Amino acid sequence: MTWEMDLRIMKKRFLEKGREEGREKMAQILREKYGMPESEIEELKKEAAARETTREA
Repeated sequence: MTWEMDLRIMKKRFLEKGREEGREKMAQILREKYGMPESEIEELKKEAAARETTREA
C-alpha cells in the first residue's frame, strides 16, 4: 500500500467519524431541546446516512 493510499483511507475514516459525531450531536439536540422521540431520531439518522452513501457513490 502506498503512502497516498494510506492518506486517502485515513481521510475517509476521519470524514466518516465527523459525520457520525455530527449526527449524534444533532440527535442530542433534537432529544433534549425539542423532546423528539428516539424512534424518529433514529429514522432521521438512517436517512442522513443513506444520503451520504448515495452522495459518495
